[in-house]
Amino acid sequence: MLTRDGGIRWTGVKDPRTCRSKDEEEPYEGRPVSVSILDSSFAWIAFDDGRMLRTTNGGLTWIELQPCQQNRPLVAHFSSQDHGIGLANDRFLYETIDGGKQWIKIGTDKYGSLAFKDREYVWLVSENALFRIDLDTTP
Repeated sequence: MLTRDGGIRWTGVKDPRTCRSKDEEEPYEGRPVSVSILDSSFAWIAFDDGRMLRTTNGGLTWIELQPCQQNRPLVAHFSSQDHGIGLANDRFLYETIDGGKQWIKIGTDKYGSLAFKDREYVWLVSENALFRIDLDTTP
C-alpha cells in the first residue's frame, strides 16, 4: 500500500513477482523482512526467501531484481543508487555496486546484526566485537 497524504488515502501497489512461474498454483508465502530507503525516490524491500524489490519512483512501481536465484541479504543499507552493504541469513556480509542485482560476499567473518544511523557508517555486531564500516572508503 502507498500513501501520499500522510495516511488519509491508500492505494494498492503491485508486487511484480516475475521470479515465479505463471503456472504455479500455490500462493506465494515470502514475507518482507526489511526495507532500505535512500531518498524519496529509491527504496529496496528484502524478503525472507531472498527476493528483493526496488523502486525508483517513490513506491509507485516496483521491479523484482534479477537474476532470480541470486543470494541476497535480508537486511541491506544503500549509500547510493548503486552501492549497498547487506547481511544475509548465512550471517556473512555482502556488497553490491549495481543497485542490488548482484551481491558479492566480502570477508569471512560472521555477524549477528547490521545497523545504520546515516549514509556514512554501517555497524556490525559479532560474537566478539562491534565493527564500523566507513561507507566513504567502499566503491
